[in-house]
Amino acid sequence: MAKISVSRQTTRLRRFIVGAAVRNTMAIRAALLLFFCVALVRLASTVYVTRAQDDVGYFWHVSDFHVDKDYTTRGSRDQACHLVANRTILDNIGAYGDFLCDAPKLLAQSAVEAMEQIHPATDFVLWTGDNLPHVSGVTWADMYNETRYIGELLWHWAQRHKSFVVPTLGNHDWVPANAMEAKNTTLYRGFLTRGGFNQLLPEDAWATFEQGKGGYYSQQLSNKIRLVCLNSVLWYSSNKGERPGLSDPQMAWLRDQLHDAQQRKQKVFISGHVGPGYYSRALVGHSASVVFFDDINERYQDMIAQYKDVVAGQFFGHQHMNAFVIISDKNGNTMHLGGSVTPWGSKDPVYRTLSEPTNPCVRLYTYRRSTGELLDYSVYYLDLDKANAAAASQQQAKWEFLYSACKEFGLQDLSTASMVELAHRITSSPELLTRYINLSSALKDTGPCDAACRQAMLCAILGSRHDSHAACISQGSKVHTLAVQMDEHGKSTTTVRDVLVGLTVSIVIVVGIVLVVRAKRARMMQGPRYGRFRYRVAENLLIAVDHLAASLPLRGSRYSAVEMVNISWAAVAATAQNRLRKADFIDVGPDAEREASEQDHSGSDL
Repeated sequence: MAKISVSRQTTRLRRFIVGAAVRNTMAIRAALLLFFCVALVRLASTVYVTRAQDDVGYFWHVSDFHVDKDYTTRGSRDQACHLVANRTILDNIGAYGDFLCDAPKLLAQSAVEAMEQIHPATDFVLWTGDNLPHVSGVTWADMYNETRYIGELLWHWAQRHKSFVVPTLGNHDWVPANAMEAKNTTLYRGFLTRGGFNQLLPEDAWATFEQGKGGYYSQQLSNKIRLVCLNSVLWYSSNKGERPGLSDPQMAWLRDQLHDAQQRKQKVFISGHVGPGYYSRALVGHSASVVFFDDINERYQDMIAQYKDVVAGQFFGHQHMNAFVIISDKNGNTMHLGGSVTPWGSKDPVYRTLSEPTNPCVRLYTYRRSTGELLDYSVYYLDLDKANAAAASQQQAKWEFLYSACKEFGLQDLSTASMVELAHRITSSPELLTRYINLSSALKDTGPCDAACRQAMLCAILGSRHDSHAACISQGSKVHTLAVQMDEHGKSTTTVRDVLVGLTVSIVIVVGIVLVVRAKRARMMQGPRYGRFRYRVAENLLIAVDHLAASLPLRGSRYSAVEMVNISWAAVAATAQNRLRKADFIDVGPDAEREASEQDHSGSDL
């Protein structure tokens, strides 16, 4: 009924204005003013949208290739899909990979080709490590060769589109795996000279990467955004190298980077392989483990909280799943975990709940170049079963769109407020949690996720610190009662789009009121001499206003431009309602036009 009432008021006001125009030249002038005001707003809005579109950038995040040069379709699943001598019975192993083995080179090539085909012109590519397979016997020659192989796939693509690649090291990018050292300059230099990083990193980043620092560096994306690339494996709780102490050089360097960026009014994107917080999966009969060393986990999150106005995004891999974590339960900064290219899942009955198989996937982020604001990400995946079936039929595998974070989860953007709100919806909705779990493995069916499994998933999102994670685990089914405290950093802010929408409404309302007032003053002051002409001019002007409104590109508003103008007309109608009654108004429409026509024929000349 409210909509019908507004519609009637709107129609009544429009007819009143047209009728007033028949009697009053000033009404036509006011209508012209309305027309040009809306046209001006349209022009300003078009300029804004054009600039806003230029401000939107894209970047890819790809992680955990785990390429195995010895993978073969004639291999054995029991032996990582490697060839076994004197074996006569062959497993049915696909050309694009197997869920119990690491990635063949064909899969790595397919992933990079898909990224280029889907969105080639990106600003940069985050490549967050783990390039070697989960096998023993890897040599340093293997390490550098496979790293160079993947790096060149990405580099050649980036060069074709004037982009660049931003690499970081993973826990399997060392010999042996999970034994990375911080001060071995020779081995880090090998990544530059033999692993191909020298063509990926700017020269001013080489020093911190190799010379006794430990494989981390930073570079400028623009004068507004800085990329800080960590060697987070040095903080990994399963790393058997030298444990970082209180005076950890990388932690001090990170603080210096964030402080300097703050002084320069820059935003920072942080990337690395291993991320803070807790695993989203756990061993059977155990709670999920912390990923960083406990003290490092706390210190890192304290630092992120301190520089929450600087850190615009955190991007990690390692867990082979699509997920997110609310970093620091006090301030709610978000960390994004990208899925893996490798489909590998552990066949060990003890570890398989920790390392589950997944369909290969990659991520495409959308962000604002001026502010570093993350707007959305889209995940693309390869259905491995379909891909292998296509290869068996001599057809090419096809990577598919899996989901957009904003559309899938009903988000406005990837801001802190949006992600915290999503976290709470996941904790309170079993259906949404199930969907989140399915998407985490890119729709690979990993079997039922029992209560302990679901608990680990939930607590990984909201419990990134020791105390909050322990509290989450202890609550069991009451986990939905957990809360993240929000501060000013998480609140939404007014945008230029909001201002434009408000300006449009204000102009239309003000001009409409002026139109009504002038029409009332001049009512019956003039004869119907130019009735038909004025009627049509006024009517056409109002139609033109509606057409202009229909083309207003007011994006990001709850209402379309047409709806905004209609709402404005309704507001004017409500304001003028008493005036209409006092003026003893009679609707003017076709009858008025006929009356004017009769008077014209009786002696008035045009």
